[in-house]
Amino acid sequence: MFSNISTSDASRHLDTFKKMVVDHSVLTQDETADLFEYLISTPEASCLCSAALAVMQYRGESEGEILGLCQVMSRRMKRISLSVDNAIDIGGTGGGRSTFNISTAAALIVAAAGVPVCKHGNYRVSSQSGSFDVLSALQLKIEKYTSPEFAKQIFENYGITFLSTRAYHDHPEFLITVRNQLGIRTGFNIIGPLLNPACVQFQVVGVSVAAEMPFMAEILINQGRKGFILAHGLDGIDEISPCAPTKIIEYREGVLQSYTLTPEDFGFSPLNQELLYGGPPEVNAKIVSGILNNELPDRLRVVLPTAAASLYICNAVSSLPEGVQLAQETIKCGKAAKLLSQLQAC
Repeated sequence: MFSNISTSDASRHLDTFKKMVVDHSVLTQDETADLFEYLISTPEASCLCSAALAVMQYRGESEGEILGLCQVMSRRMKRISLSVDNAIDIGGTGGGRSTFNISTAAALIVAAAGVPVCKHGNYRVSSQSGSFDVLSALQLKIEKYTSPEFAKQIFENYGITFLSTRAYHDHPEFLITVRNQLGIRTGFNIIGPLLNPACVQFQVVGVSVAAEMPFMAEILINQGRKGFILAHGLDGIDEISPCAPTKIIEYREGVLQSYTLTPEDFGFSPLNQELLYGGPPEVNAKIVSGILNNELPDRLRVVLPTAAASLYICNAVSSLPEGVQLAQETIKCGKAAKLLSQLQAC
């Protein structure tokens, strides 16, 4: 079946696969790295890759398994050289409720407020609209960003750029097909925010499964992040929720702490959950454009917690309320709408 590897190697990998799927065993970091290095390199094994990802997702990925996946994909990652000492990435693991592209809207607001943003994202896999789907629907020529030279030029000129998972990570075509066919959050969703090609120093990461937050924090610290916020909305979203309490792990100035945020911490009462929801890329693009043009104040309040936390964690403001104020001012004075217009013209 697997003509490109030796019989002994195939047997070893199949034994590891059976250990996971048949025996329901959790793999070590080394076992996971070895298995997925093989699976990703072997198109004939796409059915095994699909099964392994599904089993891991069903029982919950362990820290060792996520570290193993990170190890494999880090070796395959193409890095881009940017001045990112103060830059931030804002995104999530996916797999939560079907919201509009909150982190993409927040990224544009944060960049317009003067904080450099390297937004690492993808096309839709387990959602209706990935960040690159909505950016395309916003009429950005997103295919140009596959060129590191273009991505770097945009970053230097406008303080924001967009780094596609498909452009900077060596994902074989069959793996993209496997993930699309599964249509669920997998271990690759978890490691996506951990592998920014520009190696940013700051991050806000929405996490759909709260149990994954501690080991994600450990990985980010070991990678050398200066500051980050991991957020899990207790209403089931991988965002800082404007509707319900949010579990937070924060790392700032060398201190790691856990706490809970509520909408009141950002200065407003909990919102109606209907305001979270979006749809296909074209629908979400209208929402994001309306927010940036100060035409949808209720939708803006959905984005404000993420934007405020992003401004706070990279020390652009000293508190979350100050972050809310700066984000609102950035919208009201037209800076966010201007940035979108500039990016559309590139």
